[in-house]
Amino acid sequence: MRLTATKIGGKEEEMYKIIEKHQFEDFVFDIQHLSVEDLVSRLQISYNDAEGLLTSLLTYLIFFERTSANQIIIPNVSIREGMLVNMTMGPDPLVKREFYSQIIASAVGIGRKYHFDENHATHVASLALKLFDNLKEEHGMIPHARLLLEVSAILHDIGSYVRFSGHHKHGQYLINNSEIFGLNRDDVKIISNVVRYHRKAMPSSAHSSYTSLPWEDRIRVLKLSAMLRVADALDRSHTRRIGNLNIEKTKDEVILKCDCQGDISLERLALSAKGAMFEEVFGLKVVLV
Repeated sequence: MRLTATKIGGKEEEMYKIIEKHQFEDFVFDIQHLSVEDLVSRLQISYNDAEGLLTSLLTYLIFFERTSANQIIIPNVSIREGMLVNMTMGPDPLVKREFYSQIIASAVGIGRKYHFDENHATHVASLALKLFDNLKEEHGMIPHARLLLEVSAILHDIGSYVRFSGHHKHGQYLINNSEIFGLNRDDVKIISNVVRYHRKAMPSSAHSSYTSLPWEDRIRVLKLSAMLRVADALDRSHTRRIGNLNIEKTKDEVILKCDCQGDISLERLALSAKGAMFEEVFGLKVVLV
């Protein structure tokens, strides 16, 4: 498109060019019947550029026809240059935060599709992230795993849409057959396994969806599932009675101190049952005080 902008003579700004819709349409209609050789001669471009030019332009023309756009804004840098800058300097924090929020919005959208308990799901996600952030030394995972944990927490109960009994398995199936914006299939497989193991069973050699994962992803599933189980137990009643959570660590324990609103005996009971995986994975007993 930078080549097209140069040939059309779009409006020049400091960091980009603007092509108006009518300019673009006139240019396409003017050259659409030219052969590759004629394009090379007339536009003074390479043969390789000429071969794909019309296909590219017609695609943009369809975008114009199917949207209300009146212009195209073309940056003065290529995708290749942007990738090199990103590799050298890292992504723009503002862009990174926006992309993160869109992934979470996509997960919430899937949850709503299956009529999840949004208040419970987002509260469990908040508790799970608190655990992740306070146990960095213990879990040793990269920041991307935090995103996977948040998405897993948001979607952990969507299998109840099919049936509450076995909803962890139904949830795994639904997630494996969903597209989550911004996440690749490897990410989705990890998330679906974390949802699969947020309840009773531990991973088994008979579970092909788990054993087919690379070794490092299997370890990641264990750690994330253990944290999700604890977070889910802390809202067993789905009433968000455990609010602000303070986490302290000793040699043998993770001590959870909370601001509680009402009776949390159900949460204590759930934690005693669901905290076993955490203790097995991290070697630390979870205690709610």
